[in-house]
Amino acid sequence: MECTVIINGHSYDLPKKTMRIAERIEDVVKKDQMINLSVRQKFENMHACIEEILGVETAKEIFGSENLEELDLGEVTLTFKKIVDSYAQPIKEYDSAKMRNSISGIPFDKLASVADAMQKVSKDGKQ
Repeated sequence: MECTVIINGHSYDLPKKTMRIAERIEDVVKKDQMINLSVRQKFENMHACIEEILGVETAKEIFGSENLEELDLGEVTLTFKKIVDSYAQPIKEYDSAKMRNSISGIPFDKLASVADAMQKVSKDGKQ
């Protein structure tokens, strides 16, 4: 399944989401929640993950540097989240389409009768 992430107006193709990538992303999320890790350790881990997924040169292109001291840490976090969201997007689209199909499969007359019943209950409650 092909996934693409848009960062700073540029499109980057993501490698397929393998078990290695899924576990690497999970590792970053878990370490980000650990209170005994320093901010530096958390961002080093996140930046390394981005480099592993997108490649070192692409990460350098996005951030303008490889040096953690020079990076905008907000941009590092946002890039990581965009990668995670891009991997999740096909599943979200599938779930949304499935929900739309199930809603459109409900006969209109049944929806109308439910709406009428709700109006009646509402009117009865006001009296």
